Amino acid sequence: MAAEILVVTGPGQGHLRPCMELCNHLSTRNYRTTLIIPSSLFPSVPTTFSHKTLPIATPAGIMPGPDSLKEQAAQELEAHLENSRLIPNLPPPICAIVDFQMGWTKAHFWKFNLPVIGLFTFGACAAAMEWGAWKAQAGDIRPGETRFIPWLPKEMGLTCSDLKRKPFGSPQGGGPPKPGDKPPWIAAIEGSIALMFNTCNDLERPFLNYIADQISLPVFGVAHFYHQSTGTPAIRPPPGKMNEVGPTLDEYAQLASALEESTRPFIWAIQSGSGYSPEGLLLDEKVGDRGMIICGWGPQLVILSHESMEAIGRGVKILAWPIRGDQHYNAKLVVNQFKVGYKVKNDVSEMVMEDDIMKGIEMIMEDEEMGNRVLALREIFSDGFPASSEVALDAFKDFVNQKTRLNKRFSGLYKSSESTV
Repeated sequence: MAAEILVVTGPGQGHLRPCMELCNHLSTRNYRTTLIIPSSLFPSVPTTFSHKTLPIATPAGIMPGPDSLKEQAAQELEAHLENSRLIPNLPPPICAIVDFQMGWTKAHFWKFNLPVIGLFTFGACAAAMEWGAWKAQAGDIRPGETRFIPWLPKEMGLTCSDLKRKPFGSPQGGGPPKPGDKPPWIAAIEGSIALMFNTCNDLERPFLNYIADQISLPVFGVAHFYHQSTGTPAIRPPPGKMNEVGPTLDEYAQLASALEESTRPFIWAIQSGSGYSPEGLLLDEKVGDRGMIICGWGPQLVILSHESMEAIGRGVKILAWPIRGDQHYNAKLVVNQFKVGYKVKNDVSEMVMEDDIMKGIEMIMEDEEMGNRVLALREIFSDGFPASSEVALDAFKDFVNQKTRLNKRFSGLYKSSESTV
């Protein structure tokens, strides 16, 4: 019987889809997978998803701390592991790949001697920059200063503009409260035997290498992007309000005005739960065939994914509008390193206005050299799953299949799991 790997997804569409795609990729290496998912997200799983799923209670908080629902989820998880152990001739799972936002589950896997691989459903750039900004004490950057992070590209040097962000309190796992603070995901990956990122060496090799060197763990860049060969369908939104990241209501109005005034064709997908509705503006009538407005969860996997790396994979230039979490460093990567996009506003702590959006659209559309650069990057994904991710997936298989070495490594790390990375 094929070995089993457990994949634990964090809450939110941006976590579910990469974890589903990861299950698909693991199956190409003859692994059975079980997707462990917060019950609130379970209605979003398409009926065509062929892998086993295990819904558990949805905790109120995603980071360590007391939570009655977290206790219920832990009981459900341990009950599943215990019941599986009692099934005759069923080999135990060989490891759990855990979204760092569900890092609290790792202690429960350890009770069953299951090693844990920490999973980042975003790219390596954001994690590397968060770590580097912390080590470089980026919070005290002075006006006019560029603070470079050793061993990372100079194009990613930090300036005062990188400190300007809208306040969101303390993001739950989406990154540090502000640049220069200790990343909250550090505690979530303690005790992991390896890390996996939703990216590939072709795009983010310097950042993957930096994380591996700084944290002294094996790091695998396995891009979980949607591509035609795996046929992952669009995800259904769960009933009720969705807590996805988006502009403010006033900024939605500015965006609507910019799209109306622009002469460019567009598709605008407005998220469910955003609180904004274009009804009454008659925007669809005003723009006619030039625009399409989708209220609700649009078919982004068919039109264009919201993830910047996937947009690059489809040869699309980007007008970056970072709001929180990894979006800020992803925007910097797109604009400064890859040079395949512009930022909608240099100071994104301020409200984005109609004029900012219109100027950005025109710069993007008229920059032919940028179009050539993004088409060159697109070649990385010409065959769908990047070749470097195939190599990384094979390396990951070799790593986890060395049971003796893996268990020996795990037993040592388990004893020191409370140490600081």
